[in-house]
Amino acid sequence: MPESASLITGESKAGAWRNYERVIRWSEEDEAFLATCPSFANLSAFGPSPEDALREASVALELFIAEYEADGVALPPPHTAEHA
Repeated sequence: MPESASLITGESKAGAWRNYERVIRWSEEDEAFLATCPSFANLSAFGPSPEDALREASVALELFIAEYEADGVALPPPHTAEHA
Protein backbone atom coordinates (compact mmCIF):
# COMPACT_ATOMS: atom_id res chain seq x y z
CA MET A 1 0.00 0.00 0.00
CA PRO A 2 1.12 3.61 -0.49
CA GLU A 3 3.15 5.08 2.33
CA SER A 4 2.09 8.19 4.24
CA ALA A 5 3.09 11.47 2.67
CA SER A 6 3.21 14.90 4.26
CA LEU A 7 2.66 18.00 2.19
CA ILE A 8 3.64 21.39 3.52
CA THR A 9 2.68 24.33 1.38
CA GLY A 10 3.94 27.90 1.31
CA GLU A 11 2.95 30.74 3.60
CA SER A 12 0.41 33.41 2.72
CA LYS A 13 -1.63 35.76 4.91
CA ALA A 14 -4.51 35.73 2.43
CA GLY A 15 -4.40 31.95 2.10
CA ALA A 16 -3.87 30.99 5.75
CA TRP A 17 -4.80 27.40 4.92
CA ARG A 18 -1.53 27.10 3.01
CA ASN A 19 0.40 27.35 6.29
CA TYR A 20 -1.01 24.07 7.55
CA GLU A 21 0.43 20.64 6.93
CA ARG A 22 -1.82 18.03 5.36
CA VAL A 23 -0.99 14.34 5.76
CA ILE A 24 -2.14 11.84 3.17
CA ARG A 25 -2.27 8.08 3.69
CA TRP A 26 -4.04 5.07 2.27
CA SER A 27 -6.96 3.82 4.37
CA GLU A 28 -7.50 0.07 4.01
CA GLU A 29 -10.76 0.38 5.94
CA ASP A 30 -12.19 2.98 3.57
CA GLU A 31 -10.33 1.81 0.46
CA ALA A 32 -9.46 5.41 -0.32
CA PHE A 33 -6.82 8.00 0.39
CA LEU A 34 -7.34 9.91 3.63
CA ALA A 35 -6.05 13.45 4.11
CA THR A 36 -5.88 14.98 7.58
CA CYS A 37 -4.58 18.19 9.09
CA PRO A 38 -2.77 17.70 12.43
CA SER A 39 -3.59 21.25 13.57
CA PHE A 40 -7.34 20.59 13.22
CA ALA A 41 -8.03 17.22 14.86
CA ASN A 42 -11.53 16.82 13.39
CA LEU A 43 -10.56 17.55 9.79
CA SER A 44 -10.34 14.65 7.38
CA ALA A 45 -11.18 14.12 3.72
CA PHE A 46 -11.20 11.15 1.38
CA GLY A 47 -10.47 10.72 -2.28
CA PRO A 48 -9.73 8.01 -4.85
CA SER A 49 -6.27 9.54 -5.40
CA PRO A 50 -3.86 11.47 -3.16
CA GLU A 51 -4.55 14.60 -5.21
CA ASP A 52 -8.31 14.29 -4.74
CA ALA A 53 -7.95 13.73 -0.99
CA LEU A 54 -5.62 16.74 -0.73
CA ARG A 55 -8.00 18.92 -2.75
CA GLU A 56 -10.95 17.95 -0.53
CA ALA A 57 -8.90 18.51 2.65
CA SER A 58 -7.83 21.94 1.40
CA VAL A 59 -11.47 22.93 0.82
CA ALA A 60 -12.42 21.64 4.28
CA LEU A 61 -9.47 23.50 5.82
CA GLU A 62 -10.54 26.77 4.18
CA LEU A 63 -14.02 26.26 5.67
CA PHE A 64 -12.61 25.46 9.12
CA ILE A 65 -10.52 28.64 9.05
CA ALA A 66 -13.46 30.76 7.85
CA GLU A 67 -15.62 29.35 10.67
CA TYR A 68 -12.95 30.04 13.30
CA GLU A 69 -12.58 33.61 12.03
CA ALA A 70 -16.36 34.18 11.89
CA ASP A 71 -16.65 32.97 15.49
CA GLY A 72 -13.68 35.08 16.63
CA VAL A 73 -11.73 31.97 17.63
CA ALA A 74 -7.95 32.07 17.37
CA LEU A 75 -6.51 29.70 14.79
CA PRO A 76 -4.30 26.93 16.12
CA PRO A 77 -0.61 27.32 15.30
CA PRO A 78 0.43 25.52 12.14
CA HIS A 79 1.70 22.03 12.94
CA THR A 80 4.50 20.98 10.65
CA ALA A 81 6.86 18.02 10.53
CA GLU A 82 9.55 20.31 11.97
CA HIS A 83 7.40 20.92 15.08
CA ALA A 84 6.08 17.38 15.53
